[in-house]
Amino acid sequence: PPDLPAEFLPLAEKLYGWKYGAQPGGAVQLTSLCEPLLEMFRCHASVNGEPLEKVFCAEGFLITPLRLARPECEQVLFFAERGLRMRLGHLPSQGGTAPITFAGAITLALAEQIFLHLVNRALWPDAEFAVAGTVMTMDPRTGVSVYGRPEQQRINAAFADLARFYGCPCTGHTGLSDAKAPSFEAGAQKAVGALMTALTVGAGTIEAGLLGTDEICSPVQMVLDHDLAGALSALLREPTVSVAECAVEEIARAGSGGNFLASELTVARCRQELFFPRTW
Repeated sequence: PPDLPAEFLPLAEKLYGWKYGAQPGGAVQLTSLCEPLLEMFRCHASVNGEPLEKVFCAEGFLITPLRLARPECEQVLFFAERGLRMRLGHLPSQGGTAPITFAGAITLALAEQIFLHLVNRALWPDAEFAVAGTVMTMDPRTGVSVYGRPEQQRINAAFADLARFYGCPCTGHTGLSDAKAPSFEAGAQKAVGALMTALTVGAGTIEAGLLGTDEICSPVQMVLDHDLAGALSALLREPTVSVAECAVEEIARAGSGGNFLASELTVARCRQELFFPRTW
């Protein structure tokens, strides 16, 4: 709302998300908002007949490099004393709040993730260690952190290697674009990022409709991203190989010089086997 004071945005965000059936983000920002946020979560849980732990969502960020500020500490402890887990993350930027070198950015990010795990483990003994590719890249021409760059995908791949070394889960931040409008730039950045991360980390995402890093939501891009996600899913789908799937009898029926345009197998299976885009 245009007349809403900025300090109340974390409250408005929760109401907006619930009103439209979306999962709200976990912004807290001010320690003074902990109590009203908790009351909102309690009301929402009660109305929907769900446990408070299921609807609760709070998140804060370490300030890179290597600083966990007092407000985030206060907020984490506030919720922990009430049995609720507030997530702590970080978003270093290569060349900005992290070293410009590939190895240096990863070294700092890994150190911060190990530290945050130790904080979580001190509060929650069952906390499990995981790593994540959450390093952005700073554009040295503008000072802006960008998400559609190849450097981010290389760092995701490096964290996948670290996860194998530590024997822990891994995620990678991807599927975004720095383009300001639907374009080849948006499609290429989202596709390369999601595919590279899926092949290395094991899961890739497309942030449907988002442009300009994550400041613009375009309905046109959302429709295009639907096809993009479908195409990538089809590309990465595990193939089935069996006697039936090899279709030896089908090949024999077609014979030398035949075709499979109107065969029973083609009619029965074409929508399963092939990708049908809506806009491409």
